[in-house]
Formats: sequence, structure tokens, C-alpha cells
Amino acid sequence: MSENNQDTNNQDRHHQDIYVKDLGWKFMRVIDGDTIEFEIPKNPYLTDSLRKISLRLLGLDTPEKNFLAKCAQEKELGLKATNFTKDVMKLAETIELSDLQWDKYGGRVDGAITVSIRNKNKELIRINLVELLMKNKCAVPYDGGKKSSWCGSNINKASCNIDNLIF
Repeated sequence: MSENNQDTNNQDRHHQDIYVKDLGWKFMRVIDGDTIEFEIPKNPYLTDSLRKISLRLLGLDTPEKNFLAKCAQEKELGLKATNFTKDVMKLAETIELSDLQWDKYGGRVDGAITVSIRNKNKELIRINLVELLMKNKCAVPYDGGKKSSWCGSNINKASCNIDNLIF
């Protein structure tokens, strides 16, 4: 792991440790807009390296933010989607996982994440992260087939902004 990635990992951590309800998985970091890393509790059957699990959100696709981006616009949108997901996870008071299954490529898990966050009126809102990403135009629907292109996309640059959060 590069030194830059280690710095990013530390910056991504929630201001306080937050664990997945009922599972005890610890939220570690946001990898990109649709992938989040958790740490499984210690047990005698898993080495420390096997305790880290990447979870990809089911039913959506966010733009790529790194060398996988096919154009500058996709990379810019990918960074916005990643930052949006980071901001949501920082605001989360609870995290619940559901519909867990092995990803078609292996090495990670697919599933749904539900978070509880406070709206501007300080009311605790429980919402599916996929729904939140879609409503805030950070993602497009994805069913596992061919992905649509983000290059030349007409997505408004003001979208996918935590300051204008749409529930």
C-alpha cells in the first residue's frame, strides 16, 4: 500500500468509531462512491488481512475516480461521488447491512447499506445509501451488465453535494 493511500485511509475514518448494527463490523473507509471497507471482529479463523471486507453497493454505479476513469469529466464526477459517500458515512449515527452476497468478481461482497443521519431539522432519518446516492445524482442504476459512459454526461456539477442533501 502506498504512503498516500495510508494517509487517505486515516483521513477517511469517522470522527468516532462506528460499527454495523448486529454484526459488529467496524466502518473503516470509503474506497470510492459505491465501495466501502469494513473490518470484521477478530476471531481465531481469520488473519488480520482477511478481516478487511470491501462492500460494493448493489443496484448502482458511480463514476471512477482514478486511472479507470475514461475521461477527465468521469474522474471529476468520481471524486465528487466518493466525497459525498465519505460525508454521508461521517454523518451516520448507525449503519445496517443487508442483502449480502459474494461479488461476481470475488474478493469483495455486494450488499445494501442503510444509514441513520440527521436532517437539517435534527430529525434522525433512516435511508438506504443507494437511494441517497441516486436522489443526489451521484450515481446511475446498474444491474451488473454493461456500464454506461460518464464522459459527455449532462450531470449538473452542483449535484452530488452534501451541502444540498436531498432525502
